[in-house]
Parts: sequence; C-alpha cells; structure tokens
Amino acid sequence: MLLETLIALERSLHAEKRKDAGWLDAILHADFHEITRSGTAVSRAETLSALINDPVHQPIAGTDYQLVTVAPSHALLHYRSDNQDGTRSTLRTSYWVMNDASRWQLFFHQGTPAAEC
Repeated sequence: MLLETLIALERSLHAEKRKDAGWLDAILHADFHEITRSGTAVSRAETLSALINDPVHQPIAGTDYQLVTVAPSHALLHYRSDNQDGTRSTLRTSYWVMNDASRWQLFFHQGTPAAEC
C-alpha cells in the first residue's frame, strides 16, 4: 500500500500537477532540496519556480520502483525514469516523510544519469 501511494505521488510530479503551485507547496516539504540530473543542487524555491515555469515538459515514465521503509514515517523510493521516447534514462531516489497531518511530503530528490549498457 505504501509503495502504491508513493508511486502515485511521484507520477503526479511527472504530470499536470507539476504546474499547480498550491499542490506543489503542499507536497514539497518546507526543507525540500534536490540534486538534479545534471548534478546541480537546488532549493525548494528554485524547484518550485522551475516546475511551474517549465514551458515544455517532456513526459517521463517511471519503472522498477523499489521501496525502502526507513521508519514508519520515512521512506526511500528508488526508480528508473525515461522520456516517453526512451531517451534520458535516469536513476532516481526520493526521500519521503510523513508530516504531522499524516500526509506524505517529498523531502529530498536526486536524479542521476543511468549508465549506458
């Protein structure tokens, strides 16, 4: 059940919700930070701006989801993503925490280019 919940939240970040400022404000933890696929460390504010202002979003598909429950209210989600045309394979890790209102929030995310086989 937790795996399905976190997969749904991740997928929503890859779809139309990524431009919904109110939803992003709720889903991204106040201390959220990210290391992008290109290796740049960015803050919550930078991530919000980038998502909301992205003029052309290339839809991605996630696969190979793996969940590691760190504690009852902390979880790591590992997965692979690709653009829908099969390019830009990326290994991703998201660290989710449950807030005081029992809602999952994204605390940290990192994308790393997948090695070419």
